[in-house]
Amino acid sequence: TSHRASRSARVLAEGAWGPGATGNLGFKVSTGPKVLADMKELELGLEDTVQYGVFSIIARPMLFLMTLFHSWVGSWGLAIILLTVVVKLLVFPLDQASYKSMKKMRVLAPRMQEIRDQFKSDPQRQQQEIMSMYKEAGANPFSGCLPMLIQMPIWFALYRVLWNSIELYQVPFLYFCDLSVRDPLCIFPLALSGVMYVQQKMSPPPTDPNQKMMMQMMPFFFAFIMFALPSGLVLYILVSSLLRLGQQWMVNRSGDDEPKVVAAAK
Repeated sequence: TSHRASRSARVLAEGAWGPGATGNLGFKVSTGPKVLADMKELELGLEDTVQYGVFSIIARPMLFLMTLFHSWVGSWGLAIILLTVVVKLLVFPLDQASYKSMKKMRVLAPRMQEIRDQFKSDPQRQQQEIMSMYKEAGANPFSGCLPMLIQMPIWFALYRVLWNSIELYQVPFLYFCDLSVRDPLCIFPLALSGVMYVQQKMSPPPTDPNQKMMMQMMPFFFAFIMFALPSGLVLYILVSSLLRLGQQWMVNRSGDDEPKVVAAAK
């Protein structure tokens, strides 16, 4: 029942009727799953009972888009893939700038190692020379983290959608038994681990041995986390990673800015 209807009934019972008076009150009752479209039609505010926490501002538009895509293709799995493509198009300029900067970092890696060897006994001078090299080449060592930071709120919002939306409950896709629970065969988490490994090979390697070891372990650690997450979320991250991998490959193959970087590194 709606909390608004209950409040109205309480007001009538306490204020409009005197002792011994009788009357009738009408109520609308909704039973069954919390399907947002059905609850909105009742105009009782019942859609507010579906909560997505602090990520509601992202989760509700995502569910709207997935519902729209589902009405077109008839598959929630394909709807998640289409949602991934839409998000990718929105963050495409940021990803493009990030991959171009990472490409410059890869070209600058040998020069960076030379600076580390040359000023091994003077860490402050070493950092000054490296930052000067970055500035001249127009490279940003932290640019590779930006796309991931932007995607994190989207991942959390999609997790809340998969957890709270009845529309995606017990929905099959390919070999999955349910998009809202973990992948029973662990195929997509392992595939995601492989994609991340290839991405690392295409990115500039860390010069610090400890960082290099951590980066090598990251795909396996990430796959381990993905084992426990809903299949729909892993599907989203996998498709997003494949799209990013294709974009990174195209940027690496292009000759844009490469002569400028090499000249600046000398």
